[in-house]
Amino acid sequence: SASRSLPISQRKAQLPRCFEIPEILFHIFEHVFVSHKGRSDLAHLARTCKVLSGPALDVLWRIQTSLYPLIMTFPPTLL
Repeated sequence: SASRSLPISQRKAQLPRCFEIPEILFHIFEHVFVSHKGRSDLAHLARTCKVLSGPALDVLWRIQTSLYPLIMTFPPTLL
């Protein structure tokens, strides 16, 4: 295929089509969230690719145990 002629660093990764369905990703990410290092693992998933980023961030922001993460998004001039 044409993608095989490109260097590995320039190839676009192909995710399985099931990862294009947000409901499936939310279900998976909710299970990841309740695992031992869930918040950290979800943050890593959010930085992996654009397809995973939105749903992973939605789960991360939906379940907050304090206001600290929200406050840290404010500009330094407000703090």
